[in-house]
Amino acid sequence: MQYRVTSVAFSPNGASLAVGSRDKTAAIYEIASGSVAHEFERSGVVSSVAFSPNGDSLAVGSFDKTALVLRHPLRALPPTLVLTLDHDIALN
Repeated sequence: MQYRVTSVAFSPNGASLAVGSRDKTAAIYEIASGSVAHEFERSGVVSSVAFSPNGDSLAVGSFDKTALVLRHPLRALPPTLVLTLDHDIALN
């Protein structure tokens, strides 16, 4: 991540941190090691990230006027995209 951070969210179990950035990426970091577990590129600045209460999903909002919902963001395999929402305005 090379640009300013726009959003952060701790996973419910406290072991991971989702980070959104002005470089158009969202990343999930493993806190214990500091390593990137997964990274997602968007076509706009990532304005928001949020875990579901049980940690099974991660929502990613972007200035490209979309919101993504990713299933199983805390597993070793890449998360599965389950929903893309398009909006008329950028998401904050």
